[in-house]
Amino acid sequence: MPRVSDMAKTCVYAAFIVCIGTVTCHAYRLVGSEALSDALVAHHYTINANLDAVIVVDPTVPTFEYQTFYAMGYADEPEHEQGKLHFLEHIIGGVGSYPPGGLAELIGSSGGKYHAAIGIHMTYFTMRFPSDKLALAVEIDRDRFYSTLFDKEFVDKERQAVLTEISGESTSSSRRFSRYFGGLLYGMDNLDGLGTPGFVEKIEPGDLKQLFHNVLRRKRRLVVVIGDVDLEDVLTKLAEAYRSGNNRTDETSPEPRFPNPDVLGERYDVKYESLNRSRFKKAWRIPGLGHPDYASFLVLAAILVRPSNSLRSSLLDSQIVNTFSVWTASYKGFGLIACNAVLPAVTSMSAIEVAIEKEIQRVKSHGVTEDEFSAALNRRLRSLYSEFYNRSDMAYRFGQAFALAGDPLLYPRIFSQIRRVRVNDIPRIVREHLVEDNSITLSWTIKEPLLTSTDFFVIAIVLFGCGGTLFAIIRAVRKQTQEPI
Repeated sequence: MPRVSDMAKTCVYAAFIVCIGTVTCHAYRLVGSEALSDALVAHHYTINANLDAVIVVDPTVPTFEYQTFYAMGYADEPEHEQGKLHFLEHIIGGVGSYPPGGLAELIGSSGGKYHAAIGIHMTYFTMRFPSDKLALAVEIDRDRFYSTLFDKEFVDKERQAVLTEISGESTSSSRRFSRYFGGLLYGMDNLDGLGTPGFVEKIEPGDLKQLFHNVLRRKRRLVVVIGDVDLEDVLTKLAEAYRSGNNRTDETSPEPRFPNPDVLGERYDVKYESLNRSRFKKAWRIPGLGHPDYASFLVLAAILVRPSNSLRSSLLDSQIVNTFSVWTASYKGFGLIACNAVLPAVTSMSAIEVAIEKEIQRVKSHGVTEDEFSAALNRRLRSLYSEFYNRSDMAYRFGQAFALAGDPLLYPRIFSQIRRVRVNDIPRIVREHLVEDNSITLSWTIKEPLLTSTDFFVIAIVLFGCGGTLFAIIRAVRKQTQEPI
């Protein structure tokens, strides 16, 4: 098996030969390579000023993933214009320059599948095809970039699809809770990529076209190709398709600061009458993707939710919570580790907060045992490798690292970073980061009505009793004043 450095040199020489053998010199160059395993290597290339590519040759599958990522998501939209980028994602992913329904028919008849989505700082489009359809995938991607039509008929059709999506999501309390929390992070009323129905109704085809040509196309983007493909064939086709590039790049680096520092150290207790269950989240700001300590937080999360003798198991066994999870997430320039819970209506928020604080203090003061640490580290690696063997998930991780940190090869390096985590790193990161003035606490509880059903019952009895007495008095008075006929 050749070493990664040898393979990188080979790729550079091959690119040089391609330049000599053609009239137009393709400008792609190798940025770097990372080993995913003994058999798989990820190569990162710059195709032109606006386009990067990650290619992983995997002959063990008869298909390939072709995913395109733009480093812009709904958190990058102005607060009262959120929803426009999501609407645009529907148009780009669904039509290109084809008549309505034509692109879906072309992909389906070629044995392919496609999908599009938007995230906080990322918009992406995915395709999967049989191995012999690489030229078609590049053609569709190029068509979307250069020739997307903003036909009013198709825009109006997709508007109804977007409005239906908004309607379905509006009934979900978990999604409303996430939007509220995201709004706290970014200093907005709500962080909602779908937008409001009233705003979506007013979006015109020209608004979407302007957003695409003047904003999204100026962003650097990444194409990830994973599967049974030829490396040089992919590079050549990409270079030919995007020969001109785009000199109007609007490249911005990730924000180095927390977007809304005023919320750190604060707690937000919200009461709603319409809830059927209470919700709780406590999150701490941590370093973002690419920072050496990020891997340590991945291991810490696994320790807190291990199957037995953990924070999660104790909360579930004592029936303080219905569900409990701990997750880590990366954003532009920062990360979060968060405890999330859904609680029965009768559980007080103080009970779960005391349990979390007790566990944090235990880890801070006494650390964790080698057995606890090793088991959690192995569970985290196993979880990452399960994603690794899903080629679609693998492509997504390259795109996520590109959009959030500007380096798609951060994804394969996370494996080696996790292996370098040591047992003493866990109490250290807890002491440094899991402190109250670095946290955000949000709870949604059920608002009790002013009068309970018991109160209504008592009032009804009193009124009934008083009413009977009052009626008797009135009858007696009327009898005394009634004149004989």
